Amino acid sequence: MQPKVSLEGVIEADAIAADTVCRIDDAVTITTETLATVLEGKTVQVRPVIDMPRLPDEDQYRPSLAMRRALRTRWRYEAFPFSTTLAKDCQSDHVKRYAWNGKLLQTGLKKMIPLSSRVHRVKTACFWLVVMQPERAHPIWTSPLGYEYLVTPYGTEPVIPPRHYRRLEKQRRERLALAS
Repeated sequence: MQPKVSLEGVIEADAIAADTVCRIDDAVTITTETLATVLEGKTVQVRPVIDMPRLPDEDQYRPSLAMRRALRTRWRYEAFPFSTTLAKDCQSDHVKRYAWNGKLLQTGLKKMIPLSSRVHRVKTACFWLVVMQPERAHPIWTSPLGYEYLVTPYGTEPVIPPRHYRRLEKQRRERLALAS
């Protein structure tokens, strides 16, 4: 009898194409073609775990098990700039404070992020401020010094304020003039 192996693969909903990428939990990211080659000739049982785009928002403060699993699947790491803490070791946190006044559908994938208890305390004390980017549901963190960082499931990017664009463009032109 062969041993059973559990494999959790994540295929992003917007990545349905011939060269789709599959992320295997805590291991590696490979193409779905490579995954098919690796699993060829083996008995495979495929079970869809969570249909994240269709997961409905919830009316409760504590997210359901399906919501927590979806959150940890979407975010491999904590949703804080440059964090290396695994999402599975974090708690689910509402970006916008949960209103206890009976407001409906406050708990959802686009309204929550995984945070460690330390970062949660820093956020709650307002040392770091966070807002959700509306169109992609990625948090934008503002540091105590005023620097902004966009955090995505794929990494952290600094956000350059519009007032710096002209200065950066001028510096780029000066560098190009010196190089030529």
